[in-house]
Amino acid sequence: DLFRLNNLINTNLFHSVRKAGKERIKGLIYVGTACSYPLTRQNSLDVIPLKEEELFPALPESAYGWSKLMGQLEIGFLEKETGIPCCTLQFHNVYGAPCDYGARSQVIPALIRKAINYPEEEFIVWGSGRQGRAFIHVDDVVEALVLALEKGWGHGWIQIGPSECTSIRQIAETVIKISGKDIVPFYDTSKPEGDKARSADYSKAKRILGWAPRVNLEDGLRQQYEWIKAAMKK
Repeated sequence: DLFRLNNLINTNLFHSVRKAGKERIKGLIYVGTACSYPLTRQNSLDVIPLKEEELFPALPESAYGWSKLMGQLEIGFLEKETGIPCCTLQFHNVYGAPCDYGARSQVIPALIRKAINYPEEEFIVWGSGRQGRAFIHVDDVVEALVLALEKGWGHGWIQIGPSECTSIRQIAETVIKISGKDIVPFYDTSKPEGDKARSADYSKAKRILGWAPRVNLEDGLRQQYEWIKAAMKK
């Protein structure tokens, strides 16, 4: 159902843009995802940063990755047919505040919540912890969006993420360090891990946008930890 709903969202938005026309719409930035890259490039722990030209032949791991890829194709047709300048930014794993830290939240806010609640809540990590992602702070993402408004038009898709792949185990250990608690993590290998590992070759973003990640991962995690801790007290 996620695939169907995401495609409907994309199609309805692009249809509205097409109806509004070039006179009213000066440009459109589409948010893509690293999940759209082929599973065959993300199924090894030996990480070679992804390049934009590796997006095809397509083989995303999830329905989400496929739906976002369909949006990229659709916005490409929209640009050709209407002349409206378009840009696709493919985000890697975005973290930072504000954020949802509930039971269905993403890995970083979920681990931070568990650390704050520990020992009342177990510090359970999904999977072996060996799986890795290219985590990018929301401040770096906002900077990329602003730069894309100035320089991103007509260059296809551009990855936004670091070249470093950080394991979930490293994230868990850093969160424990920040908490200052004597936490014993439990790695639940019965839970899904998704793609094994990925990172970004952000050379295209650097060349076209003048962008590079700035926020240090531990600094970003500390900021998010303090935000969630304060939010949980309200």
